[in-house]
Amino acid sequence: MSLYRTCRKEVDKQGSGRLQKIRVAVGELSAIDPELLRFAWEATIQDPDAGCELEIDWKPAIQRCPKCEEIKPRGDQSWLMICPECGSPLRVEGGYELDLLEITFESESEDGETPA
Repeated sequence: MSLYRTCRKEVDKQGSGRLQKIRVAVGELSAIDPELLRFAWEATIQDPDAGCELEIDWKPAIQRCPKCEEIKPRGDQSWLMICPECGSPLRVEGGYELDLLEITFESESEDGETPA
């Protein structure tokens, strides 16, 4: 609901119009499941915005060794705590994103709808 309200406010600042597509960044560690977000989005949007597409940019978290200065690969859903090469504790970087990146909408004019 908060995402939809934010998008509607931005469109309303431009006059009025219909949301076409929004793009959000979702991080692996944000505790947001992309499919559940998609489902919630579809259940939330209302006329005149019905059918607005939600595009999700997935942002994975990475593990970096501060000593080797390299990103260390990890298996799906698994984390290394110690660098396999030098034994230093690994740092987790990124993956916390939950950002509204882009809003695409059609503005309404007296002659009908025109792309904005």
